Amino acid sequence: MMMSDQDSVRKGTKVYVSRVPYVDPWVSEISPENIFDSYESEDPGYLFVWINKTAGVSVAKAIGVEKDRYNHYTAAELQRILGRDTYDKMFTFAFVRNPWDKVYSEFRFRIWTHQNELTQTASFADWVRATYVHRDPRYHDWPKMFLPQIEWLTDEDGRIAVDFIGRFENLQRDFDRICDSLGKEGISLTHENQSRKSCNYRDKYDDKTRSIVEDHFKADIDFFGYQF
Repeated sequence: MMMSDQDSVRKGTKVYVSRVPYVDPWVSEISPENIFDSYESEDPGYLFVWINKTAGVSVAKAIGVEKDRYNHYTAAELQRILGRDTYDKMFTFAFVRNPWDKVYSEFRFRIWTHQNELTQTASFADWVRATYVHRDPRYHDWPKMFLPQIEWLTDEDGRIAVDFIGRFENLQRDFDRICDSLGKEGISLTHENQSRKSCNYRDKYDDKTRSIVEDHFKADIDFFGYQF
């Protein structure tokens, strides 16, 4: 199934025949209180599935989530922490991004934040190969950050587990739709945590790196209809 920009992805849509979702080992130590303490409201009625490099800092700030107390939880992890009954009562949402753009943004973010000993002279092509092909632990340090985005959004049955999936490419428009569902009005997103100057990510790829990302994020590309 492929979803265009205008399509609404229905919660419960089957994506995988069967799967074992990625769950960080420390998730078992997180309580529901730890999750809700990150929100301004004690009973927010919504959950943000915060995929890395999808404008999450801007979204979190706008909806009252403390970014320093919240984490990058997948939908499956939140279901385990909260229990399915509590999870299913919440309005859940996330944003996704063109995989080629997202990968380059992750690379720039790691340089900007001095991670993995990357410097301004680091080779993007070498990093892509080391991270996505060889899974070198020096760079592939938190596997969740490199998962296809669809894996963040599906439950243990392989079904879409969020109510709304917005697009980074239509950030304010889709955020407005979320605000409508939350009964919030007139919230404009600010540009937070930008990890690079404006540039065309396509200029940063060669045929090999383009193919590596295409293979790794095939599920995202097929499901969301992204193109290079």
